[in-house]
Amino acid sequence: MTRTVSVFAMLLLVNQLLGLSPKKDYEFLPEDYGIKYKEIKIDTDDKLKLHGWLLEPLAASKKCVVFCHSGEGNMADFIEHASNFISLGYNVIMFDYRGYGASDSFRINTAFYIYSQFSNDVRAALDWVRKYHAVWTIDLYGVGMGAGLGLAVAANRSEVQRVVADGAYISFEKVQKAYEAQGISIKMPLGYDKVLMEPAFALESKGAHLNILFIGSANDQIVPANDVYALAKLAKKSQVYVVASENNTKNMSADKDTYYRKIADFIK
Repeated sequence: MTRTVSVFAMLLLVNQLLGLSPKKDYEFLPEDYGIKYKEIKIDTDDKLKLHGWLLEPLAASKKCVVFCHSGEGNMADFIEHASNFISLGYNVIMFDYRGYGASDSFRINTAFYIYSQFSNDVRAALDWVRKYHAVWTIDLYGVGMGAGLGLAVAANRSEVQRVVADGAYISFEKVQKAYEAQGISIKMPLGYDKVLMEPAFALESKGAHLNILFIGSANDQIVPANDVYALAKLAKKSQVYVVASENNTKNMSADKDTYYRKIADFIK
């Protein structure tokens, strides 16, 4: 019986920890939740088109947040996350990385934690805002893999003012070693620009303009709370909110009211 429980627990752990799991079909649309939105197309510098949504608040606003999801499913699985910012009067730019949703095709091997090309996709989303809504202020919100990636990109972009990073990794090496400690082999990119991809390197040399709210789980085994505090030490202006959640994928659902208030207080 004990062996059966242990095997079952290990299977749950593997399902939680494995990274990229792209999904093409959108199970839900913003309109299903009563959210006003427009479909947008975002051009990358390597000639791909990303599919995105511009979610609009009830009242006209010049505030915008770009949302970077975790690479699990597609952007439709994170509408509730984005809705926090709509309630705060923000326009929200959601987009799917290449190979996800209705974005252009891209071969994704699920043995990988991230692709370096995703950095192009985040930069393209920021470029879209500057091109079509030049008067908007820009913040960035990321969860999981998207939190670390978005944070690194934002450190290199002076137009981004604030970042909410939920479950941001420090570096690929630390993530890979954390997976290995759980008996799981996961692949990382090679030959990439560390300052554009890894927050530890980006925040050491750039990002002094950013005000950052770091969110982490007290119990996550891949990006533990200690990593969240270590990243906060590298930032010039930062706050930390550690959630008593099962892992970083549960940070919002563990206590939605407190999660919302922490973001609202940070933005105000």
